[in-house]
Amino acid sequence: MSDGEAMAEGKRRHDPLSTWAFRCLLWYVCIMFMAPQNRFPVLWPLHIADLSFGGAMLLHVLSCLRTHQPMIRPGGATGLGIAVMGWAAVANTIGPFQSGWVWNTEIEIIYKNIGLL
Repeated sequence: MSDGEAMAEGKRRHDPLSTWAFRCLLWYVCIMFMAPQNRFPVLWPLHIADLSFGGAMLLHVLSCLRTHQPMIRPGGATGLGIAVMGWAAVANTIGPFQSGWVWNTEIEIIYKNIGLL
C-alpha cells in the first residue's frame, strides 16, 4: 500500500521511531512518579529521567524528519504550553518569593513537563 492509498483510506503509515519515542516518554513519566533514584542512590549521577526525556525528544525529531510531519502540531495545548512557559519565565524573574536573579530549578521541571505536551 502506497502512502497516497493509506492517506486516502484515512490511515497513516506507522513509524517505529514514533513508537519508541512514546515508550521513552512513558518511561520518563514512570521515572518521575516512582523516583527510583531515591531508593537506589547509585542512580542519581545517571540522570535516568533526563536520558529518557532526551531519548524521547531525539526519536521524535528523527521520526518527524523521516515522515515529513511537523515537529509541533498547532493547537490549544501548544498555545497553552507556550503561555505557561512564558508565565514561568516571568514569575522566575519578578515573582514576590524569588530571592535572586539566578536560575530556579523549579522552572526547569516546568519546562520539561511542558515539553511533554
